[in-house]
Amino acid sequence: MLVGFLQRRREPSARAPAEAQRAPYGPKALTISVVRRMLQERDPLADLGKAFEVLATACGNASAAASSPSAVPQAKPLPSGSPAVTVEVLLTEVFAPLAEEAGVDGVYLRAAIVEYLRAADAAGATPPAELQSLLVR
Repeated sequence: MLVGFLQRRREPSARAPAEAQRAPYGPKALTISVVRRMLQERDPLADLGKAFEVLATACGNASAAASSPSAVPQAKPLPSGSPAVTVEVLLTEVFAPLAEEAGVDGVYLRAAIVEYLRAADAAGATPPAELQSLLVR
């Protein structure tokens, strides 16, 4: 429920200096922290799967909004202010560091990555090859 709540929030705008000061505590950073904590504390895979479904859906919705004909073309794949956490961000800031520092049991981490791949597939997202190679390692 917390991940869903955070994904409904907007990131602080760069135009508002007071909000930019809180950016490390913005929805995207907090979402990454929550997912990392869920993995470290070995939350049930069903709960983790629900969180990944929320993330994959939010990322897909944000990408669709950015690529819609009515949207202004942007260099970024996601619109600014979107709290959506991409699979690349999960890979570099959650999965890979936890695998490197052995912060999570390897069997559990593989099961979690499979849960994410399932959620991404259901949302129509294509995960990067690096995630699949991490799964094999």
